[in-house]
Amino acid sequence: MPSYQIIADLFRNAILLFAIVLAYGTLNLRPIQAKNWQKIVLGIIIGGFAILIMLNPWQMGPGLIFDTRSVLISLTAAFFSPLTSIIAMVIGIGFRISIGGTGIYAGVGTYVVSTAIGLAWYYVRKRRLNQMTQRSRQVKIFGEFFLFGVVVHIGVLLCQLFLIFPLWNGLEIIQKIWFPFLVIYPIVTGVLALTFINLTDRLDFFTNIKQMQRLLQASIDSPCSVAIFAVDKNIRFLVINNYFREMIKQQHNFDIKVGDNAKDLFANMDYDDLGTGIQKAINGESSSLISLHQSQGNTFYLRCLFGPIFDDKSKIIGATVFCEDVSEDIKKTKENLYLSYHDYLTGLKNRRYYGEMIIKIDKQSIVPVSVAMADINGLKITNDAFGHATGDQLLLQVSKLMTDGFGDKGVVCRIGGDEFVIIMEHIELEEANALVNQVKTEMDQISIFGLEISVAFGTACKTGNEKMASIIRMAEAEMYNKKLYEISSQRAESIKTILNTLYVKNPREELHSRRVSELSVWIGNIYQLSKDEINVLRMIANLHDIGKIAIDEAILNKPDKLTQDEWEIIKRHPEIGYRILASASEYVDISGVILAHHERWDGKGYPKGIQGEEIPWRARIIAIADAFDAMTSPRAYRKTMSSVEAIDEIERCSGTQFDPDIANRFVTEMRKQL
Repeated sequence: MPSYQIIADLFRNAILLFAIVLAYGTLNLRPIQAKNWQKIVLGIIIGGFAILIMLNPWQMGPGLIFDTRSVLISLTAAFFSPLTSIIAMVIGIGFRISIGGTGIYAGVGTYVVSTAIGLAWYYVRKRRLNQMTQRSRQVKIFGEFFLFGVVVHIGVLLCQLFLIFPLWNGLEIIQKIWFPFLVIYPIVTGVLALTFINLTDRLDFFTNIKQMQRLLQASIDSPCSVAIFAVDKNIRFLVINNYFREMIKQQHNFDIKVGDNAKDLFANMDYDDLGTGIQKAINGESSSLISLHQSQGNTFYLRCLFGPIFDDKSKIIGATVFCEDVSEDIKKTKENLYLSYHDYLTGLKNRRYYGEMIIKIDKQSIVPVSVAMADINGLKITNDAFGHATGDQLLLQVSKLMTDGFGDKGVVCRIGGDEFVIIMEHIELEEANALVNQVKTEMDQISIFGLEISVAFGTACKTGNEKMASIIRMAEAEMYNKKLYEISSQRAESIKTILNTLYVKNPREELHSRRVSELSVWIGNIYQLSKDEINVLRMIANLHDIGKIAIDEAILNKPDKLTQDEWEIIKRHPEIGYRILASASEYVDISGVILAHHERWDGKGYPKGIQGEEIPWRARIIAIADAFDAMTSPRAYRKTMSSVEAIDEIERCSGTQFDPDIANRFVTEMRKQL
């Protein structure tokens, strides 16, 4: 046979080897992962390809046929399971025996040797692969299997010694075929092995990709409040999570799916800013934005993050988008921002805003700037007498009057409990004073619970390079000067109003105070007090229960016996009365007497539990007068005592509840009049 024909047959035979690669890829079987029945099927298929290869041999003489079956069988043993390789070997041997001829022994030996060396390589290589990195495996694979091919085909050449007949001998055959067997076949073995490896890696890669896709889809579809999707460079959806799909369905009644054009979708739904962010990502720019949207009458905010998707060559192939509804966060941020610059009660600007405004005025050299400092007179009395809820009403009323009065010409700030400041940019002092007078006029016409609204103002104006701090000090000094003469009369009037209000709430208290006053004056006369001292005692007696203004009217007028909790509330009235009176300078001296009028000689009274002469002398007088009137006055929940019974009770409690000296004199003089 001509040499060129032998070479052509050899290459045609070698090409048939790569058909097994196609079959292997088509079956999509992994040698290690295959089940036994799959291994058997694969063995039968490979055995069939071995037969096909033997049907297209290159021939050196009658009965002397050569082919690339040794490459196929050795690689089958090296890559696939022993079960697969043995089945392929048995099929191939059976077919070779059926052909017969001089080379039958050499042919059978080729199958056995190729399978044996391949299986040995399979076990050795399996251990080595577990220790090799992916990169080193790819680099060394061709050299490894070229060497493998050389070893296999040395064994195959040795099998040719089994050729025994008169005209030919094995050594001559080996001499003629060594080159293709030891050069071409190992090269084919290395290339085919590399093809197997790459195909297996690719199959594994796609399997991993599918698993990763499933994991990714499961992850992005897990319960969350984030819309997640990805698009390709044509702005078509690649991935969509359930949250985003449901969001679009609920808000726009539109079903989206992978492959839809996202750009057109967003344009129709007024999501153009999302399209802009996606385009930036496709251009290689990561970005974020917070956008406002409306749907079905609802307004909501989305925070979106955009990022490019790169392939393994760092080429952009699409973009990812993560969107979260941050409406509640935006709302809270706005509320926090509002609260950081506004007073929580009045809604006016607060001290922080005021401080920043002062810095701005100094920095920008704004002139003229008028400042009005304001302080509410009697807020503490209002809180003590009527409760903080009433005090808050007073603050709200004053805030409204100031806001309305100064309008857009001044910024009203609450900088303390009862302190305000009004900053009026580009307003001269004369105009500022006119505005202040107008506001005071409005305040004079309004009262709360009978208390007139009284606010002390002080003004000053920045006209040049003065610092705002000095202007504020000037306005504050003027305010305090006015407050000195305004507050005294205002507090005195407030106390009168409080007392009158108490008497309106509970007329019985007015009668009780009058009787206690008369009895106190009577005791004072027993001690031959001066006229001034008698007047002081009368005033204390009239005011001794002023603290009851803060007690619930239902408790004061309750016809039944008080509960323990109600009694504890009643017992607060000396402290309340003390706080009310202590706020007015003219009542400071007597406020301590009011505080102590329910203390006992033995120290078991309230609120402080002081005893004996620690108790103010006038308070000891009020205690006896108060007790006598309480015992002899009608009560629905107990029997009214007669004067004799009440005198006997005071005598009995002399030295325990009452001052013994005052009690004895009171009892003695009372009995003289009976």
